Amino acid sequence: MENHGEGRKLYRHDEVKAKYDAAVVQQKAAKSQYDMAVNLARAEDEAAAEAHMNQGEGVVAEVQSCADELHLVAPVYGAVTKVFVRKGEHVGQVTS
Repeated sequence: MENHGEGRKLYRHDEVKAKYDAAVVQQKAAKSQYDMAVNLARAEDEAAAEAHMNQGEGVVAEVQSCADELHLVAPVYGAVTKVFVRKGEHVGQVTS
């Protein structure tokens, strides 16, 4: 029996990891630009660099949020006996 869920999870993990790595690089580049602007003391460059850095930090936070959603914890101990959702289907949040 194939485990498509595990393959999807690994693919999603790789996708999120790649986005996270790219966001970290973007944030570091923005921080470097910000530091240069501060050293040059040009107000408009500093403001632009700070906005760019904040955008990079936002992207990192968004990707981190996606990564956090990859780890699900069941509210109770047990075993899965039936699967009601298949690959590609969307599921809404269940409220109790």
